[in-house]
Amino acid sequence: MNLKAFTNANVIDVLQAKIEQDVTILVENGKISAMGARLPLPKAAEVFNLQHAYVCPGLFNVHVHCTKTGAGDQSLEQFSEAQRTILAINNLETYIRDGVTFIRDVGCQGMLAFDLRDAVRDGSIRVAPDMLVCGRGITMTGGSSYMSAIEADGVDECRKAARQMLKAGADWIKLFATGGVCTPNGIPGAVQLDVEEMAVVVREAHKVGVKVCVHAENPQGICNSLRAGVDCIEHGDGIDDETLELFKQTGAWFVPTLASAFDIVSGAGKGVPEEFVQKALELAEASIGNFRKAFDAGVPCACGTDCGTPFCFHTSSSKEPVIMVERCGLTPFEALRAATFDSARLLGVDQELGSIELGKKAHFAVYKNNPIEDIRHLLQCDMAIKNGEILWKR
Repeated sequence: MNLKAFTNANVIDVLQAKIEQDVTILVENGKISAMGARLPLPKAAEVFNLQHAYVCPGLFNVHVHCTKTGAGDQSLEQFSEAQRTILAINNLETYIRDGVTFIRDVGCQGMLAFDLRDAVRDGSIRVAPDMLVCGRGITMTGGSSYMSAIEADGVDECRKAARQMLKAGADWIKLFATGGVCTPNGIPGAVQLDVEEMAVVVREAHKVGVKVCVHAENPQGICNSLRAGVDCIEHGDGIDDETLELFKQTGAWFVPTLASAFDIVSGAGKGVPEEFVQKALELAEASIGNFRKAFDAGVPCACGTDCGTPFCFHTSSSKEPVIMVERCGLTPFEALRAATFDSARLLGVDQELGSIELGKKAHFAVYKNNPIEDIRHLLQCDMAIKNGEILWKR
């Protein structure tokens, strides 16, 4: 039996929006078996004194590209498969140092994400978050992210592309309903895959219990995606009354990726192509109002940064809830819930993760300073614990 006791912890309860002080958390075989103040310590337990640090559920980042660098102009990069693998493994370790213990990769180079996910699951890669992956996205010929996605036109080609990704073992399918910022000569507001093309992908995925997420950056693209029956909208620039009504009717989720546009803009003059900077400038400030409108309307929202895109580095996965508080006006508890329990709900793992409760996996992010008092303390994780094992300590 593997029994550990984490003592003197201030536990952040994201469900009840409160902090429990001086708690002992018993972890047996990677899961929380008991917790409370003045809990007696079993003699067999290995004891870790957290010295009144703040213990949060491990963070989620549900929109990442772990095989990308975050460099300004990635078209200049020439990596072998081995080099790309080493890069990705280092990125996975970086997430852990940021307190992120679960990610969803929504588009990788080739099919590498599947092998990474499986290696994390079987323990071959130990210092890494748990993963769900999309593999390659599906876009129209010349559409958004055509450089790494599968190009498909018409219902039959889209059906086959979906089946190819399902055959490979995709946990989610990724579609592109509109153009994007980081595709050369792409127009973010241009409608691309249509309702019928996306709907056939949704049908194929839902047959086997796989969900579908969609890159959509204007109202028409969002509406087309929701009418096609998708499960989650990524980016979502241009939310209006019609899209909110469709969100309400369908129950679809929203991942606003607030960090990415601001990060691209921050790369102006530092290697990010001017075309990308100008497109991001048009979207950055508007994304704040879009998210707040959706959040206030009750649209379920989760946290993803789009890290791996230009100047959106893997070293700062925890910045999304910070932006939600500082720019969008959420409370720290609201933002932390989005980055933990609500993100776990989106990914269907909330019975095991997303909050610190009996029976759940012991995935924790530990902070010396209280992120509820100042959300920016999330940017300095001091310890990351996964399945009760300390994977990293500052």
